[in-house]
Amino acid sequence: MKKNRTITDEDLLAAKRLKQIWDKNKKELSLTQDKAAELLGFSTQATVSHYLTGKLALGVEAVLRFAVLLKVRPEEIRPDMAELFSSIRNLPTSDMNNYYVEKNTLSQKEKLLLDLYNDLPESEAEKIIDVMKSKKKYFEKNHERISI
Repeated sequence: MKKNRTITDEDLLAAKRLKQIWDKNKKELSLTQDKAAELLGFSTQATVSHYLTGKLALGVEAVLRFAVLLKVRPEEIRPDMAELFSSIRNLPTSDMNNYYVEKNTLSQKEKLLLDLYNDLPESEAEKIIDVMKSKKKYFEKNHERISI
């Protein structure tokens, strides 16, 4: 299993709240962890289990995915993120429509890249961005040399 960011007390509380919501809603929604993994876009049921037990921290994307799946407001899972969710709700609808259109038109490679990136700890994600910027500069310089 890849190394993820350190789990905080707030993460553990969020996992506990998620587990309570899961236990309360799963029967009514006819959910199993396998079915949830498929609906949430996770590769295995173990990912769902790790979120429910606090082995994986619930970031914004995971909270939003679980909130939609379990038909609750994301603040019920992560009250500490309430301000963020409120600001998202206050975006003009056209901005949100543009976001969803752009996200839904990504290629499979782009979606995979985003999923992999979103699963990284913040420090590793920053390193990946730096490496990609460096590679882009390298290829741009080589392209200039070839073009001349």
